[in-house]
Amino acid sequence: MTEMDALCQDVDVDGTSYLAVRQLEGFAQALAQAAGTGSKQAAPFSPAELAACLSIGEENTRILFIDSRDNEALWIYHPDGGDVDKTRLTVTSLIGPCAP
Repeated sequence: MTEMDALCQDVDVDGTSYLAVRQLEGFAQALAQAAGTGSKQAAPFSPAELAACLSIGEENTRILFIDSRDNEALWIYHPDGGDVDKTRLTVTSLIGPCAP
């Protein structure tokens, strides 16, 4: 299975099926329902901002995603606590060396 195939697989988030690439939408909805739209989990992302982010990979339940606010910064979402960590990577830094 290719990475693209993996991103197009369905994943279950709190009983609802999402494409893997859109799974943060499910986590954001769960955060908003559990703690309200003003939740401090996933700060500095609001639930709506987190829901708009695209997941591009995962490891040991951690989800690597693209910041929907700038479409450049890469972050890690931790589903077990709803926390996020910014990486030093960007979309450009990952693509740059591969570009023709």
